[in-house]
Amino acid sequence: MRTSEQGRSRVRDLIAVRRDSMQQNPLLIQRWIAVLREWRAEAMQQREWREALRAEARVDWGRLEGKKHFALLPRRDVEACRTDVALQAASDSLSARSRFELQTRDCFGCGRSVEEMEWIFFQSPLWTWTEQTGRAGWVVYCPRCDNQVSFHRLRMS
Repeated sequence: MRTSEQGRSRVRDLIAVRRDSMQQNPLLIQRWIAVLREWRAEAMQQREWREALRAEARVDWGRLEGKKHFALLPRRDVEACRTDVALQAASDSLSARSRFELQTRDCFGCGRSVEEMEWIFFQSPLWTWTEQTGRAGWVVYCPRCDNQVSFHRLRMS
């Protein structure tokens, strides 16, 4: 009993010292706030990615007829890859089209054919590879409907 009271007392003392030092140094508070916001942003990104992986596994393609704004992968990550000129230049979309064209469906939102849609080489962010959830491959994207029609995975960690 006495040990737990001493422990609580120490914790209270440490909190009081930390509070006093933070009140004396407003820059320290700003740094803490910045770190907490960064942690929250990372946690949100990881949550979004986990949800995308679950969605990839349970898509019922037959029920998507007429649907718009459908995403298999996080939109922010796909858009980053779409605008990454170096990544897209290093990838050969013509060979990917010829390799996966027969496995790719037409857009379920507007009916556009495979030839009319964009083929985007997608590579998930670095942190997904370190956590063994990374993906890389081709996203077939319909800009008219904002649908990610299919994902042809080439690499997975």
